Amino acid sequence: MKNYPTLGPYSPDPVLTDINGSAGAPEMYLGQDVVTIDGQLVPVQWRNYNPKLGRYQGTLLDKDKKTVQTAFAEKVKRAHARGGTTTAEEDWSGIEAIIEHLLTAFD
Repeated sequence: MKNYPTLGPYSPDPVLTDINGSAGAPEMYLGQDVVTIDGQLVPVQWRNYNPKLGRYQGTLLDKDKKTVQTAFAEKVKRAHARGGTTTAEEDWSGIEAIIEHLLTAFD
């Protein structure tokens, strides 16, 4: 994502940043709908500096990880209750991309 809110290490306030290749939290692939809480994207926290890459690695704060994981579990339950159908409001693109990659990784 090119304009995603991030926290630190240079500012305590969220700064919109391109997190592609730098924020590796698995929760980031669960859908934009579940990483959005109260109308705001959950910020990525820059934590560990990787000297080989010359940049920080980002992840979600622990409290936000739990919230996002719970929201995803609820989304899955709703989809199961509908017989596996999805709605236009649900974002499954990250999970679909991971599954597609796994299915074709050894072709």
